[in-house]
Amino acid sequence: MIPDDVLAAWGWQSAELAELTGGLINATSAVRLGGEPIAVIQRLHPAFGAEVNLDIEAITAHLAARGLTTPRLVRTRDGRAWHEHAGQVWRALSWVDGQTVHALGDPAWAEAGGALVGAFHRALADLAHDYAFARAGVHDTPAHLARLSDHVVASKGAPPSAGIDAEAVALGREILDAARGLPDMPDVPGRHCHGDLKISNLLFAAPPAHPVRGVCLVDLDTLGLSTMAFELGDAMRSWCNPHKEDAGRVIFDLYDIEHRKLAEAAAKLDLPPGLNVYSGTPTEFAPRGDRLIVSHEASNQPGDLWIYNLASRHADQLTFSTIASLQATPLPPAQIVHYKSFDGKIISALLWVPFNLKRDGTNPALVMPHGGPTGQTINDWIPDRQALASRGYICIAPNPRGSTGFGLDFQKANYQDLGGGDLKDELGAVEFLKASGYVDPNRIGITGGSYGGYMTLMALGKTPAVWAAGVERYGIIDWSSMLKSSDPALNEYLKSLLGDPEQNHKFYVEDSPITFIRDVKAPLLVLQGDNDPRVPKEEAQQIVDILKKQGRVVEVQYYANEGHGFVKRENQIDAIRRTVDWFEQYLKGNLSATSNQKH
Repeated sequence: MIPDDVLAAWGWQSAELAELTGGLINATSAVRLGGEPIAVIQRLHPAFGAEVNLDIEAITAHLAARGLTTPRLVRTRDGRAWHEHAGQVWRALSWVDGQTVHALGDPAWAEAGGALVGAFHRALADLAHDYAFARAGVHDTPAHLARLSDHVVASKGAPPSAGIDAEAVALGREILDAARGLPDMPDVPGRHCHGDLKISNLLFAAPPAHPVRGVCLVDLDTLGLSTMAFELGDAMRSWCNPHKEDAGRVIFDLYDIEHRKLAEAAAKLDLPPGLNVYSGTPTEFAPRGDRLIVSHEASNQPGDLWIYNLASRHADQLTFSTIASLQATPLPPAQIVHYKSFDGKIISALLWVPFNLKRDGTNPALVMPHGGPTGQTINDWIPDRQALASRGYICIAPNPRGSTGFGLDFQKANYQDLGGGDLKDELGAVEFLKASGYVDPNRIGITGGSYGGYMTLMALGKTPAVWAAGVERYGIIDWSSMLKSSDPALNEYLKSLLGDPEQNHKFYVEDSPITFIRDVKAPLLVLQGDNDPRVPKEEAQQIVDILKKQGRVVEVQYYANEGHGFVKRENQIDAIRRTVDWFEQYLKGNLSATSNQKH
């Protein structure tokens, strides 16, 4: 009930009143005379001082002068900006026709709302106004977090009688943990902002208005100086919630309803398994929009372009890459497999099993660690893998801890533990191969490049009894020396893996293959570029010299004018041939294999 003296202040004793609900912080009623709405009358929430009405009056006058529709303050019959009754503040605002929504069901509403907010901010850009009322500290995030931290700390050891909600405390800790990773807010000048851009504070044109059109902003008590970061943060919190503002279930969803409808109507492109990506510049669509150009490759199919017809949902191969001596049909496809590692982590790997192998425990196999370590083995065309799989080697390429694509915790699980847990994940692949029934445990080799070469060296040195042969390509040998010879960007990446080199020197030593190289037993082939800026030729030679002095079987091939990786086609082919020959000799015992290795 609105007190009689409040209505009398505006001369509305005979008016019809209708309570308005939904999203309004102030108790609000529509005022009707002769059946037509003329105003709203509101009892202010205690969070706002009465002086806020002076701000609303000034700012709405400015908005109206700039051509925007806006509710205007209606003064009392005796000229007051508000009326007080029993310690409560009442005010009246002019009526604006429109409708309120509490959740966005269509992107057209968000577009109309964005246009309205943009016009609102443009209109306020030249406003000169000193606020009579300001809510101090509303957006003082550090202060809010500090108070939350104090409450969480105070909850420790509190007796049950204190009435502390354990769930609330847990949520508080979660908020504090998340806040530690947030960047500092930019130090930018304040600007006039609405302060609470939840979707229900926007008024839209009532049906049958088409297209959807924003009319004005309401609930203007939160006007004040702020930044766009907070202004848009409020908007995204509400606009991207597919449920209503006051619903018990609140989520943050940028995947709007239109895209959801498209996703439901869409179908997966009928393309062969492997790596499929849209290709084309400036767009992948044909001029008429009826076809797409797609790049497809897989571990048993080199990269080619395909044309996908959207109407028939059918793809035709456009280009046909020629790979000397290889046809796609006899090459085994990749299989995704999983196994448990030493600590229970599930490791994903790609597996290639040559056709027509006997499951009699006599076949050779290879573990193929990938580079990085911040990388991932995927189902793409890598000639080395098929050169070996097509010659009867079972190949497995794990994605150990430190790999991308399996969550940030998994990616960071190798921090200051290079060649530790991730090596054990590679050893889990060996156990997987043994358990398959196909593989001879005494005929398992390992090969990789860059970090995969590093992993090859660590495996041969730390677990020498496991391996029958190895081929390493430009693998890291000593992290400390790499730090001295590499570019600044790579050095920062290395520090992100092992920490500061001075404070964490032990990790640089314990995680380097040079520490374990004297324990290598298996025959090792080293393939190295002459001009490698990350792994100097001298370090590779040091490995060779140490192993030869130990009486081990080791060979090396240096490629002139090559860096960290081989880019010349003739060198790529030569490296593959040498790798195949090495494993033919030491895993299959084929001494007649043609070899180009220099002794």
